[in-house]
Amino acid sequence: MKHIYLISAFALTATFAQPARAQQAPPDGLTLSGSVRVRYETLDGQARAGFGVEDELFSIRTTILAEYREDGFRVGVELYDSRAYGSEPGSAIGTAEVNTLEPVQAYVGYEVREPFGRGTALAVQAGRFTLNLGSRRLVAADDYRNTTNGYTGLRADIHAGDGTAATLIYTLPQVRLPDDLPAILDNKVRLDRESFDLQLWGGLVSRPRVIAGALAEIGYFGLAERDAPGRPTRNRHLHNISARLIRDPAPGKADFEVEGIYQLGSFLAGGYRARTRRIGLVPTRRCGLYLPRSAESTAVGRI
Repeated sequence: MKHIYLISAFALTATFAQPARAQQAPPDGLTLSGSVRVRYETLDGQARAGFGVEDELFSIRTTILAEYREDGFRVGVELYDSRAYGSEPGSAIGTAEVNTLEPVQAYVGYEVREPFGRGTALAVQAGRFTLNLGSRRLVAADDYRNTTNGYTGLRADIHAGDGTAATLIYTLPQVRLPDDLPAILDNKVRLDRESFDLQLWGGLVSRPRVIAGALAEIGYFGLAERDAPGRPTRNRHLHNISARLIRDPAPGKADFEVEGIYQLGSFLAGGYRARTRRIGLVPTRRCGLYLPRSAESTAVGRI
């Protein structure tokens, strides 16, 4: 049985900026924010082979974000310092717990108001950044664990006057380092690596009030992976197509969310290239309804 105890969590935020303007965008100027989270976990009865029967972990995650905005331009840097203590050889500790002094975000961006007519907007971003797209079931910056997911590349967000929105990305997911147990146990500092050996691209398009006042969203994400020196992989080549319908909560109205994801592609299994084809209806608790998966389908994992 796994027991998780949250000892304490708190956030510190400081803002230095000019007075807010009438628009909804954040005001120009410098914004500083930070957080510290402390957590203790203990595990009895390890079920995974190759690890000790018991395990414990004392983790600390510190983040500091600085962003400066001026006339549509913005530049930001966010530092993640994720450390863990108390583990011994045989622990299941890994890169999900330790990633010290890592600039997960270091980006520049530019936002244009009404580039395609009244009510439209365009924003572009380049560099290192985190992503939380759509339902976050496929592409997301994990917040529960001690480390997060970072991406290096390009992002564009387009908004039309009727509420239609699109997000497009081409990124190289960051590989968290160090990834060897001695260095992780010592909380060693090593910059994460991104390369064309791992690529993620795709996008989402959404439109509000399509069916029964619900927002409709369709998406596609592709993943390409290949071996690198000293880093064998499953050589995944995957395509994920999704469709989602969601209505937000409102007084006196029913709300719901349903999403389907179809995945196809190939990967290495046992030295042979295997083809995969999966389809899944994602269950939701928002309306108290669980949607059953077909007998031939499996859940599609996060990229």
